Amino acid sequence: MKSRNLLALGLATALLASCGNGTKNQSEHQGNAPENKGPETSYTMTVNKEKLTWIQDVPGEMKQGKQTFPSIPDSLFEATGCQDGIPSSMSCFLLEAEGEKVLFDAGLGKEGSLLIPTLKSMGISPEDLKYIYITHLHGDHIGNLVKDGKMVFPNAKLYLNKVENDAWRAMEQGNEAQVAMLDIYKDNLVLFNAGDTLPAGVVSMEAYGHTPGHTIFQKGLFLVVGDIMHGLRIQLSHPEYSPKWDMDPETATESRKRVIEMAKRNGLIMAGMHFPANGFESFAPDLEFSR
Repeated sequence: MKSRNLLALGLATALLASCGNGTKNQSEHQGNAPENKGPETSYTMTVNKEKLTWIQDVPGEMKQGKQTFPSIPDSLFEATGCQDGIPSSMSCFLLEAEGEKVLFDAGLGKEGSLLIPTLKSMGISPEDLKYIYITHLHGDHIGNLVKDGKMVFPNAKLYLNKVENDAWRAMEQGNEAQVAMLDIYKDNLVLFNAGDTLPAGVVSMEAYGHTPGHTIFQKGLFLVVGDIMHGLRIQLSHPEYSPKWDMDPETATESRKRVIEMAKRNGLIMAGMHFPANGFESFAPDLEFSR
């Protein structure tokens, strides 16, 4: 299929993180064009009146190398042009659909975090948000939820897969920050089961392995895949390689293969928290262009 020139869409070159040959991505559907809200930190796609914005929480270019993927041979890093590491990011997504706004994950939350400033630049204060859907409880996905022991999003319902909640609460160590956050949000916490349909018509799906209850979410053509891939440029073609952070690598690999196949088969647009800028990877045939 023909690729479209990114320059024609006015997307700055700073957005183009890649290694080796660029892969295909998406920009428009039925006349809806992307909005560039600051090319290095956010990017919005609109598909069938549903809007999804990639928000880069940690600024600057990130790369995943041998420390992250010790099982990937040097020859594959070199063959894909990723000798210096696989382009990545630490990101969140905001969905606007059916009159609602939904935040998927909440970033790392360290000094310099861009999530809250970016939301404010979009006219959204933390108090405005009603729904936050968490893919899993690793620290780089919940970091902006709490500050000084208080909820940053006091009016938001925090949705979490019950499997993930129960697993982290049952851990004997390494779960202190997670349990503390869950306790702070206890009156706002909504536990769901994989397969449940959540507000704004978002369907939850299990993608276990990275963590015990790692969950992905679908709304229309958008598929928010969380941490299904940390090194998109290699894992998309070689899903057999797991990063060191997969808690159950075998199950994570099975989930990764299944999710990629589902996206390809159904022509979906994947949105990943560790995908390189601009955060999307499309299998929708009429939405493709070169990154």
